[in-house]
Amino acid sequence: MPQWIREAELAFQAIFEGMGISSPRRSAIYYIYLIKNSPTSFSKLVDDAKSKSLISAAKLRQGRENLMDMGIVGKVLLPHGLSQNEINSALGREFYLPANPSVVWDSSKNKLLKEFDETAIERMCEEISCLFDIYTKKFGHCGINLDLWFNEYNVCKNNGVGKLSMTLHYSGMWVVYNILSNMKTISNLDLMLGGERTFDDSQMGYFRQMLNNNLKIRILFDERNGNQIKNAKILKDDYDGLIKIKYNPRPRSGTCRRTILDNKIAFDGRKLLQDYGRKPSYVGTMYLHDEYCIGLLQDNFNALWDEGEELE
Repeated sequence: MPQWIREAELAFQAIFEGMGISSPRRSAIYYIYLIKNSPTSFSKLVDDAKSKSLISAAKLRQGRENLMDMGIVGKVLLPHGLSQNEINSALGREFYLPANPSVVWDSSKNKLLKEFDETAIERMCEEISCLFDIYTKKFGHCGINLDLWFNEYNVCKNNGVGKLSMTLHYSGMWVVYNILSNMKTISNLDLMLGGERTFDDSQMGYFRQMLNNNLKIRILFDERNGNQIKNAKILKDDYDGLIKIKYNPRPRSGTCRRTILDNKIAFDGRKLLQDYGRKPSYVGTMYLHDEYCIGLLQDNFNALWDEGEELE
């Protein structure tokens, strides 16, 4: 087994254990081999993981399910704009999109100080930089390298850049990781949210990371939620001018949840109404480099924003 895989298993096993994942080693192995082998089929991923990390297909499936629950991977249900034959070919792949490992690492490495000293953590970071490089090549900042994944298909081009839309099953945390992965390459972030847990203490650190990179954020809540106001006001006071928050005086977006990153990426999702714990709770369309479709979503957001009331 290459040393970088051994170190990556150790690092992400500790990170996932800290997140409360029940089978952290299985999850870490699936995560590493998904990034290493993509685009690939599940059977080929299993063969590689078996030969190096001695793990079964059933345990890898369990690891994959755990990562879905925690927002570390999202599942592609259907890529759009392809012919039926192209879709049939694409569906033979392991169509899960992992969160950027450098973002997961940066968000969690301080927690590793409980188990490892700083020297050990620095060594881990040096070794697993190979995983970061592989991810950048295969997934890029957007979360998928269209030229690599769909080069053999007739993917439309927008100013020379591949554009595509995909229907996905994902959690809110998976979108947060995507934003963090892109925050140095975008200027504006618009969010249409329900407001249930947006400004929980556990989420505040992620917003601070975005704002510390001078990302301008507009958040439109479907309704005024008293539990969120305290932390929202703290952010507004600490980052005056960078974050603006409104709520809809006449809630009407229902289960609609929308995320727009400049004209680069947009998520147009629906929250699934469910009551069985912390499971992936959104089905929606991800638009990549599609200025027309993203523009339509942006126009709709702007219209609702103009009708919204400022959070005092």
